[in-house]
Amino acid sequence: MADRRPTPLDMISKLRSATPARIFLPRAGAALTTRATLDFQLAHAEARDAVEERLDAESLFG
Repeated sequence: MADRRPTPLDMISKLRSATPARIFLPRAGAALTTRATLDFQLAHAEARDAVEERLDAESLFG
């Protein structure tokens, strides 16, 4: 009976499911792929917008 050892892809999948962090992103040579770079830039812009936007307390507290 052979015990099944996890493959590197199994371990990466398990790590990815355990955190929202961007880990083991796809690469193109020494750089991230275009898709990964654009996804990161979009998330960064959305986070900046959320931080800089005025809080509408009226909508929160009625």
